[in-house]
Amino acid sequence: MELFSARKWAPLLRYAAGRPFAWIDDVIPPRLVRGSLWRRDRVLLPIDPGEGLERRHVERLLARPPRPGATSPARRRAAG
Repeated sequence: MELFSARKWAPLLRYAAGRPFAWIDDVIPPRLVRGSLWRRDRVLLPIDPGEGLERRHVERLLARPPRPGATSPARRRAAG
């Protein structure tokens, strides 16, 4: 399934090229969600297709929207 969905997500990540973005979808590979947790320039928000987009999803995006910069300040300090 993940290889099949790569046709969808690979171009999205390439097009974003580090710019802040939010991706809301019912098919986001778990590997991408896990790999994006520490990044502040992207929010990957999987949605259950049986439930659809709900107010809690919108509140999550409003509370912590994607911002410029690939890593959180804490991670940058640790690396620097």
